[in-house]
Amino acid sequence: MTGVGVPGVFPVGGRRLVVYVVFDRRGGVDDYVAFALAGLRDHADRVLVVVNGSLTDEGRAKLEPLSDEILVRPNVGFDIWAHKDALDHVGASIEEFDEVVLTNDTWFGPVRPFAPVFAEMDARPVHFWGLTDHAREEPNPFTGKGVLPYHLQSFWIAVRREMFLSEAWGAYWRDLPEMPSYYDAVLKHEVVFTERFEAAGFTHTSTYPCTDFDTNHPALLNADELLDRGLPLVKRRVFFQPPPYLDHFAVIGRWIMQKMGDYGYPVALALANLARTVPPKDLNTDAGLLSVLPDVDVTYDPDRPLRTVVIAHIYYDEMTDEILDRADTLPGEYDLVVTTPEAERAARIEAAIAARP
Repeated sequence: MTGVGVPGVFPVGGRRLVVYVVFDRRGGVDDYVAFALAGLRDHADRVLVVVNGSLTDEGRAKLEPLSDEILVRPNVGFDIWAHKDALDHVGASIEEFDEVVLTNDTWFGPVRPFAPVFAEMDARPVHFWGLTDHAREEPNPFTGKGVLPYHLQSFWIAVRREMFLSEAWGAYWRDLPEMPSYYDAVLKHEVVFTERFEAAGFTHTSTYPCTDFDTNHPALLNADELLDRGLPLVKRRVFFQPPPYLDHFAVIGRWIMQKMGDYGYPVALALANLARTVPPKDLNTDAGLLSVLPDVDVTYDPDRPLRTVVIAHIYYDEMTDEILDRADTLPGEYDLVVTTPEAERAARIEAAIAARP
């Protein structure tokens, strides 16, 4: 371990370690994660994937071709303690690298290519850098008092060897406090990391500084503008933040998703993940999923019949005919699946269905 060294550029032929944290309560791996890792693979000499919780065989099969090593750990301490465990796991072999990137699965990408960003940041002589940052706020919106300090956002922190070989770096991770809640992860790590290492004499920069935008939080509130400026990714939070908050700042998720597609990102990957993890009302609002019918004929084509299933939970069996009368208004044939809480009701419902034409 050393003290504060002179910040250096990323050397020609340098080696980069990427630590990428994944969490899925099912133990699976969504396809957007595999796409993200494929985009990072060309820019890393070693990719270490850390899985918080469990990992299914199917999930492992997706990760293995895109990583050099997979570390599965208990789901405690959020991404921050996953990064700590990864650094402990790497141990002294971290000296083999010139830069370590600590990131996670909280973003969709690459939407734009990573190469120009790495090329730009490689040339900057700094100790650590982030893709985006957050301006100072008073009072702290998380506590309602005090100050939220300026900070690089923790979903992407890149650290050069002059810093990760220092005494300050070792002490930071050795003394990392427990983080039982999301707010602990924010208040005990994300918003203090930049300030602490800056105070220790280390220099930092942001690829897309908030001072270039009209909000304190560009990654969330200026996602479309960031894409146009070359940011390779979009934070998932853009599509699940409380809708009134996004509406207040005129964040139009539908436009952002459309822009992602225009830049070549397979938006079906994002929608598949969001549909599974975001409350439908929030997703419908944030992503603007309501569509108005076009001025062309999109009526039912009997030559191309729909494949339809009607899933009906019938609690009051006397309403069976009324419910199925509604279902019969659907064009074409349909399959019917009925649920009900008791065997006796099921028998009465079956009899009512059998008596229908």
